[in-house]
Formats: sequence, structure tokens, C-alpha cells
Amino acid sequence: MSPPRTDNQEWFQKLPDLDRILKFRARPPANIQHLNLSVEEWRVISFVNSKNSMKAIAKACRLSDTEICRVVYKLLQLGIVEVEHKESAQGLKAMLDKLLAKIRLR
Repeated sequence: MSPPRTDNQEWFQKLPDLDRILKFRARPPANIQHLNLSVEEWRVISFVNSKNSMKAIAKACRLSDTEICRVVYKLLQLGIVEVEHKESAQGLKAMLDKLLAKIRLR
């Protein structure tokens, strides 16, 4: 019989690949001014942009995989950030590759 799941296992399992990009939600929660975040959570937020993966943010903040997962899970639950879908990043790359090919033909 397997041991009962802990909360830590739950949030760790719900997070996607750490190579995925974090971005701010287009519509943050209305109560964003009243959120009480830890210093660690603010540090992670300071590295969120359209380029940094969760793994890169963890490295910059000197967090383990487990620690970054815990922080990101909380930020996701609060509605502050979202995980960029791999398909959208791949689609953007394909579109840029086509555009560059057209430019080179001119």
C-alpha cells in the first residue's frame, strides 16, 4: 500500500515541466494590492518575463526544484502568473522562421 499523499506531492505533481516559461496573467486578481507575499515569492516574481523558464528563475533565486515548484504553485493559485504553453512558443518560433525565410528571399 502506498503512503498517503502530502500537500507537497500534490502541488509538485500539478506543475508542468520546469523548462516552461512563466508569464504574468493578462488579468491579475482584483485584490493584488492586498496580497501578502514572502520575500522569496517577490524574488521569483522579479524574474518573471517572457524569456525565463522556471528552471532559470530557480537558478537565479538559488532555489531547488522543490522550492521553485512550491513558490510557482502559490503564484498560480493566486492568479498572478501562468505557464506559457509549449505549443504557443513553438508556433511563434515557426512563424518567425517563415518570416525570416521570406526576408532572405528578397
